[in-house]
Amino acid sequence: MDIFEESLTFIVLLEQDKTVFFSQVPSRPPESIIAESHVTLTTIPVTWQPIDSSYIHGILLGYKIRYQAVAIGEEPVEDQPIREEIVSPSTFFLVLKNLEIFTLYRIDVMGYTIMGNGPPATDYAGLSNFQANHTMSRRIEYMFLV
Repeated sequence: MDIFEESLTFIVLLEQDKTVFFSQVPSRPPESIIAESHVTLTTIPVTWQPIDSSYIHGILLGYKIRYQAVAIGEEPVEDQPIREEIVSPSTFFLVLKNLEIFTLYRIDVMGYTIMGNGPPATDYAGLSNFQANHTMSRRIEYMFLV
């Protein structure tokens, strides 16, 4: 049994007035994740649509955005650190900052409840060599013109 299957277990919380509350992880990822490449040399804006309420299964505490370098230039890379940002359940946008140029990132967005993380929605974004070279050459041209 994998971690996701194990986290689907229900919990029951008994309140003082004997109300029963069931909770589990969201069963669907956020919708329509878009990670925009080529906005700046070191940032990637990420947007998504909320998880449909019928698939949350409890109280949504927020969204986790995890990102990891998967290629530098043309070469795949392994064992890169996974970074994580957490936003409120009413936030559907985040700008990833301080990223490396010539790097492709895998970006996962998932909702989470008290029971854990739901399945991720995944996109890939990065800065192409062409854009970095074009941006750098414009900066160099500017330096010579001044």
